[in-house]
Amino acid sequence: MLDSYLLQQLRDKQHIVIGIQQVKRGVLDGTLSHVVLAVDTDASYQLGIVRLCSMHNVDIVRVDNAKELGLLVGISVKTGCVGIVK
Repeated sequence: MLDSYLLQQLRDKQHIVIGIQQVKRGVLDGTLSHVVLAVDTDASYQLGIVRLCSMHNVDIVRVDNAKELGLLVGISVKTGCVGIVK
């Protein structure tokens, strides 16, 4: 469930990274506070992100689907994950 703070951060393009490669890089660099993950993405994709986040103590928030997540961040395509920069 997204709280109002996370919703505000998702709408601010300066505080997010979009897509698996950028999210992985941000988690590894220690620059992300949260990862928002769509539950309708591929299971292996989700598992990789969940493992990486748990290894680096990054909180995960789940949303119902990738289309909704894309719309939340202001893009017209689906996205499986978004990272929120610290």
